[in-house]
Amino acid sequence: MAVDALVTENTKVTVGTMVTEGITMTEGSIGTEDAMVTIISTTMLAVTDKARVDLKTDMGYRLTYNGFIPVLIIVGIFINATCIVVLRRPAFIPFQVNRYFQLLAWGDLVLCLAYLPITVSTNGCILYQYWFAWYFAHFGRSVPFGVHAFCTYTLTWLALDRCLAVWWHQAFTIIQQPHLQQWRAVGTAAFCLAVHMPVVVEAEVSCSAWGLEHEDTHCENGTWLTTDVFYGGGSSYTRFIFIRLYNIMVRWSPDLLLAACNLSLVVAVWQGRVHSQSSRVGQQDGRTWERSLVLTMMTMATFYISLTLPITLVQTRYTTHTLDQCHTSNPQETLRQVGHCLQLLEHIIHPIFLACFNPTFRRELQLTFNILDLEARVESMTITGGISADSQL
Repeated sequence: MAVDALVTENTKVTVGTMVTEGITMTEGSIGTEDAMVTIISTTMLAVTDKARVDLKTDMGYRLTYNGFIPVLIIVGIFINATCIVVLRRPAFIPFQVNRYFQLLAWGDLVLCLAYLPITVSTNGCILYQYWFAWYFAHFGRSVPFGVHAFCTYTLTWLALDRCLAVWWHQAFTIIQQPHLQQWRAVGTAAFCLAVHMPVVVEAEVSCSAWGLEHEDTHCENGTWLTTDVFYGGGSSYTRFIFIRLYNIMVRWSPDLLLAACNLSLVVAVWQGRVHSQSSRVGQQDGRTWERSLVLTMMTMATFYISLTLPITLVQTRYTTHTLDQCHTSNPQETLRQVGHCLQLLEHIIHPIFLACFNPTFRRELQLTFNILDLEARVESMTITGGISADSQL
């Protein structure tokens, strides 16, 4: 039986999430059954060749999301959990700033956990079940981005407080009241939730084997695909407005505020304004405590701006969705992978800065692991042993 076909070049055939140059057939006035078989064979060979190439370039994606990021998640969970335990010790209770450091540590810990769906799904490239694809579409990126925004604003509040402490101490005393701190934390959380709601609402799940009007929970002959506002989801007008407002509010504005606070703190240190209003705070000199806070915030802000710049550039410039992004090596996806790794690393190193610049945190960390007690016991045993040896002489 003869089958008429019209061959059109430079069209695309989609298999799973792979896109390749292929051939399509439409009804026409030329061709035979043999011609149709030849065309189908040629198309399948082209798709197979493309699949071989994609399997090679896919290793970079897997190495990042299934290799580096899981290691960062494990390290981040341990470091931030330890930081929370240390900050809850009685020695930190008198310090108002400790509340923000605890919020920052909790946020960092939750973000490390929120990255688990990203690494399990290889950033949405491997979605075996519909329920997991649905969760990843709505919450896989919105939750870590929302928690990151909360940590960003918490860090910004800490930096602003340090600036007020050295330049306008009267205002600093007012905003340090407990109820104002609580309302500021609640307002920050509500704002971050509201900003990321469009990501949840506009998310969609589809199957690469479906037609335009098909909806189901089975994808037997294809792979699950997810889209959101960051990855081509929603209307073009919604994406245009949301992405620009989002980048201004969540990405660039905090960076500019942190840079301005850092500059003001540098000037304050240079002019010798870094001091405490009281002569003593807890067990250490107030001037030393204030200086350690300023150095900690300056370091945290500097590393935040540096380590989050790649993912900020990705969110600002590269928001288009490509079906072959999981299988094609390109500068855009490479920058996205680097951005994810550095952003996660930024949420791991905060306790390290506390341990480096804050003597109280360092001492309480040692007490938490009984390092000081062990040293005291070793020293006591050494002294006792020395006395016994002398007495025998």
